[in-house]
Amino acid sequence: MGRKTDSKRLSRALKAIGQWCRENRHRAKGDQHRELSAKLRGYYYGIPLNYASIGLYYQQVKRIWFKWMNRRSAKVSQNWHAFGEYLRNVPLPEPKIIHSWN
Repeated sequence: MGRKTDSKRLSRALKAIGQWCRENRHRAKGDQHRELSAKLRGYYYGIPLNYASIGLYYQQVKRIWFKWMNRRSAKVSQNWHAFGEYLRNVPLPEPKIIHSWN
C-alpha cells in the first residue's frame, strides 16, 4: 500500500519555496543553491512509497528557481538548457526515501 503527500500540503510547500526564491533572488547563486539544497533535504525526510510526490516536488522546485533566477534583471539571464548545465555541475539533491519499513 502506497502513500501520497496531500495536495494541499504540496501546494503550500511549493508556494513557500516560490516566496523564498522571490525574496532571495538578489543573493548569489551559490548561496541560493545551498539554501535550496537544505530545504529539499528537509522535505525528503518522508515515508516509504511516496517517491512520486517527492519527485514532483523536486521538479517544481527546479522550475520555480529557474523562473526567479531569470527575474533578477530586465533581460533573461539564461535559458533552460544553460540552467540544466548549471544543475549538472552543481546538482540539487535528488529525491530519495529516508525511512524504511524496518
